[in-house]
Amino acid sequence: MLFTLIVAACVAFAAAGAALLAFRLLGRRAPPAVLLAAAGLGLFAYTQWERYTWAERTAAALPPQMTVALRLPETSTLEFWTHLWPRTGSLVVADRAATLSNPEAPGVYVARTLLLARNAEVIEMRQFVDCAGRRRAPATRPEGGLLPPPEAWTGGGEPAALFAAVCPPAQK
Repeated sequence: MLFTLIVAACVAFAAAGAALLAFRLLGRRAPPAVLLAAAGLGLFAYTQWERYTWAERTAAALPPQMTVALRLPETSTLEFWTHLWPRTGSLVVADRAATLSNPEAPGVYVARTLLLARNAEVIEMRQFVDCAGRRRAPATRPEGGLLPPPEAWTGGGEPAALFAAVCPPAQK
């Protein structure tokens, strides 16, 4: 966060400097309002670039065993343009290296998923993934059973990337 603030301030100064240089090359004196507007536009442009490309930059930095299973869009009333062009505010990532299987429940795996949000802590969640039934359920501690109760399961095979990351190729 501090690094982002420092970069944003540098971009604002650079934009004001570019406007000042343009006026000097034209042989005119730059009005202070134009320099402030250039700094503000530079700051706005950098902030939007940083917010809109956060998800792609984060996904590219993930280790190879992690797969983006879901992109959660984010809109804001104060940033009205996000209703037309929503940006990704959070990523749900599946960790293939931490996937567990149980011989007593064939085709059902316990997957480790992470919720990554911009400027927030990472939230870890375990999920049961039934590859044959194309359903998933949160991994809580069931009383007296190996698997969650039937009402805990969500069917439909969504998100598809979670099933692609967790299920072996024969069960996809």
